[in-house]
Amino acid sequence: MDQELVLLHQKMDLLTEKFELQCKQQQEMIELRQDLIPIANHFFKLTIDELAEIGQDFQLEDLLFLVKRLLRNTRSLVNMMEKFEAGIGFVEEVNVLGREVFNQVVETLDRMEREGYFTAMANLGYVADQAVHQVSPEQIRVLGDRMGALAEMLEQVTRPETLALAGRALTAVQPGVDTDEKPPGLFILMKMMFHRDFRTGLSRLIRMVMALGSENGGAGK
Repeated sequence: MDQELVLLHQKMDLLTEKFELQCKQQQEMIELRQDLIPIANHFFKLTIDELAEIGQDFQLEDLLFLVKRLLRNTRSLVNMMEKFEAGIGFVEEVNVLGREVFNQVVETLDRMEREGYFTAMANLGYVADQAVHQVSPEQIRVLGDRMGALAEMLEQVTRPETLALAGRALTAVQPGVDTDEKPPGLFILMKMMFHRDFRTGLSRLIRMVMALGSENGGAGK
């Protein structure tokens, strides 16, 4: 009997808690409704005022027609939203890629600045300014006409054998380590005349002098 009374009291307590909770929620809903009624009244008033300003330009049939169009084109709207979301994802990927490219460009520009590229370009700009102000258009056209011959001459000058010959010639005319070195005597010079390299060099020198003196650039007779 006592156990049944205890269970009965527990059930009564549980029902009392539920009832109090329900009353509390109901009271909160009443307070919320009381708070929302002025807001709703103000919203409807503003809506009526805005519709009154529209006047005859807006009809209820227009609103119904717009709703029907939206319902009929629901699939198109969904596709458009999907494309829009895909576009947002693409923009985010491009943004990430753009940041990477920007960082690479900054690093490249920094390396070029440290290695002196910009200084060289500034000097080239100075050279271009001087060429514009001091070289006439006729001279530029003449230079363009003779560019083929200049390119061929440059190709001949930059050949490995030509560079090697020029290097040997420069090395030969450089002063020795000993600045007090005496010039060779007559007998040493006479002995050098029988050397093969001396005869080859002298032959080349004579051909060069003859080419300089020839009118047609040949060896002459």
